[in-house]
Parts: sequence; C-alpha cells; structure tokens
Amino acid sequence: MAFCSFSNESARKSATSVDNNFIYRYMPHADGDAVKVYLYGLCLCSQSGDFSIEAMAEALSFSVEYVRSAFFFWADYGLVSIVSESPFLVRYHSERIGEPRKLKPEKYTGFNQQLQEIFPEREISVSEYGHYMSFLEEQPIRQDALIMIVRYCREYTNDPNINFKYVKTTALNFIQRGILTAAQVEKELSFYSKDTDNLRQIFRALNLKRKPDVADGEYLKAWRKMEFEFENILFAASRLKRGNLEKLDAVLKELYANRCFSREEIDYYLSRKEALLNETYRIAKKLGVYLSYAETYMEKYTSGWAALGYSDEALDSIADYSFAVKKRSFEGMDEVIRNWYEKGVVSLESIQEHLALLNKSEKFLSEILKLCQISRRPTAADHDALGVWQSWGFDEDMIRAAAKESVGKANPIPYMSAILSSWKAKNVHSVGEIPLRTSAEQSTPKTKRVTSKEEMDALIAEVAKRYQV
Repeated sequence: MAFCSFSNESARKSATSVDNNFIYRYMPHADGDAVKVYLYGLCLCSQSGDFSIEAMAEALSFSVEYVRSAFFFWADYGLVSIVSESPFLVRYHSERIGEPRKLKPEKYTGFNQQLQEIFPEREISVSEYGHYMSFLEEQPIRQDALIMIVRYCREYTNDPNINFKYVKTTALNFIQRGILTAAQVEKELSFYSKDTDNLRQIFRALNLKRKPDVADGEYLKAWRKMEFEFENILFAASRLKRGNLEKLDAVLKELYANRCFSREEIDYYLSRKEALLNETYRIAKKLGVYLSYAETYMEKYTSGWAALGYSDEALDSIADYSFAVKKRSFEGMDEVIRNWYEKGVVSLESIQEHLALLNKSEKFLSEILKLCQISRRPTAADHDALGVWQSWGFDEDMIRAAAKESVGKANPIPYMSAILSSWKAKNVHSVGEIPLRTSAEQSTPKTKRVTSKEEMDALIAEVAKRYQV
C-alpha cells in the first residue's frame, strides 16, 4: 500500500497537477525542502504500487524524520492529513482546507540560527521551526528569552531530541509568572541554579527519581514565604518518606495553618497526626467499620474528638459503648460524643462515672416501665424524660409513685410527665405529701465509683446485654 494517496474526491484525477493556490498562498511560507516533500508526495499519489516514507527520504536525500516533520508542517495548513504514524500514511486533499500562516520568516532568521546552534547533533525540522515561530507570534515572550529557556531545557535534560512540547510547557510556566524578557529569565534561572542542590536533597528525602526543574523551584519559593527554614522543610519531607512535591506542599500548608514551624513543632504535629490515624483505624475496628481511606475519617471525626479533649483511651471506651448500643458508625459515635461533651463527660474517669449512671438509670427505667405495665426496654426518649424529672427535683420514690398512677393509661410516660408537672406546681416533692396516696419508700444505693478497665468493661457488657436482639 502506498503511504501517500488521494482522498476519495481526488482519486478520480488522471494527472498530477499543482493547484495555483498552493503556489501563491502556501509555497511562500515554506522552505524549498518542505516544498520538495509536498511535490514528491503529490507525484506519488498518481502512481500505483508500494512506496514507503523511507524510500521517499532516500530519493530526496533527506532524513526520515525530516520528511515526517515536513508532512506535519503541511498538515497544519490542512493540505494533507496524517492518517497513521505507524505505518506512516499521508492523504492529500484536492481542495484547500487551511489558511496560509501570516508569519514572516525573516523576522525569525536570527532566532532560528540560534535555535539550530543549541542542537548541533541534529537538523531542526521545518515543522519544529514553525511551532517555535507560531509560539512567539501568540505569546508575549521575547525571542532572546525563549532562546535562553530552550538552552536551559536542552542542558537540563541532556537530550538532543527534546521536543517542542517540553519547551512550551516550561516557557508557559515563565510566561504565567510574568517572566518575559531575557533579563528576567536569567534572574529566574540564576535563582534556580542556587537552589538546585536544595531541591535535590528534598527529592532524595521524598524518594523522587526525576530531576528538579524550574517549576519545582516555585514550591521552594512559596515555602520560604511561609517562613519555613530549609532544614525544617527537609525534615518534613523526610517524615513523608515517600511522596511528591504536591503532597509535601499540602503538609507544609497544614503545618503553616497550625503555626508549626520548628523541627520540634513539626515532629510533634506529624507524630500526633500519625497517632490519630492509628486511633482512627482502631476505632473503626471496634465499630466494625471498613475504612478505604482512614485520613478522611481522621480529619472529619478523630482529630475533632481529640481537640475536644478526648484521649485515645477515652475514645476506645466510647467506641466500645457505641458498638454495644448499636451506634456502629463514626456518625453514631460522634452523636454519642457530642451528647456526652455537653454534659462534661470527657475524661476517662468521667466516662466511667457516666457509664455507671447510665447503667443505674437503665435499671431504674426498666423498673418504671414494669410498674407502668409496659413490656419493652428503655429508649433514649425515656432517658431524656428521666433527666427532666430529676431536674424538677423528684427522687426515685416520687417517680415510682407517678408510674403507679399511670397504670392503664394509653401513654404512661407522657402521663407521668403530666402528673409530676402537677406535683411540681403544687410543691409536692415527697411521697408523704401526695394527696390520698401512699407509696413504699425505697432508697437506691449511691453510684459506685469505677476506676479500673475491668470494671469499665463490665459496665459496657452490662449495657450490651440489654441491646441484644
């Protein structure tokens, strides 16, 4: 199969001809060698048989790469299409598709000469020249500034075949920062040269295998503006062990937000973060929750709980409790913690005391429900109601008396609230003061202080029994 062929609308032509549009509108913008490639390919389109790009290059005494670049040059105008790069196939169009470039090559004679000097190992192709000239037409950067950037890219990569795309990316980085003149580029590269060794050290700490470039220097600038000394930046990088500049940048921004600048502050913060991450995994295990990305839960929940003053041991106990009462998620545990925090239940000791009180309340409410002839376990609403009754100053005997008064009612617990509210209004706070009603007095032992983990586990186990299905 010939690598050059006419499109369907051109295949019917019986002779090879050159459109005058090509001669007048396109040929003036190309050098002679590019024109040779176009015309030779046009001739091949009228012939049958196989003819490769290698054969064409040999016939014209050009390199294959040059022939390839010349066809890409014409493809930019829309005069041909690159159907395939492997094998290399070109399709000519009989009608003009593109517009002639409004470039004046004479403007770039000096630039093109300097560009070729940077790459003495190879010949710059027509299309490559075209890319550079178009870039200069479209961007505000000066020619001598772009030459300095190309030279830097060539020396940095030590690659004689470095492509325009790489240079363009680097140049755009400069342009976006307002670096447009040779003097500005020289100053920027001077800064980079001084910091190259620092960047290499950071890369080693992060186990990055590539070389630093100018864009990486922007990170270093930003970190210095955040008042980080290089030694502390390097220390933070070493704590990451493996990562990239984006991750290190995120860590340093986090440290900056928390005002951690010294080695000691950074070490404490990152160590604490690691400990919180481990605690998050431990809580998840206790709750029976699978975590695909623990850091999200750490940031949303665990770190906030720690900021409220909850220790790792306290959180472990609350996780056990949350599992026992079927709040088996981080959201459920957060609900428990927010409720307890409002009551001042934060320290491990206060949690133990609160669990003891919960057990006492649970047992008492179970007794009250039985007195009311209700066959179910106490709910959160029952606990809330009990808390209200106690805040009104009623002891357990008075609450028992109200329960007996509520027997047979459709909604005994709300009815109890109404009775106790009535007694409160009449300042009746003892069983003996209840009109026409006598209730047996029964005192309840005081809450036992719990101080050991074994007792804590026993309390949680006791709560769990009442939540079994």
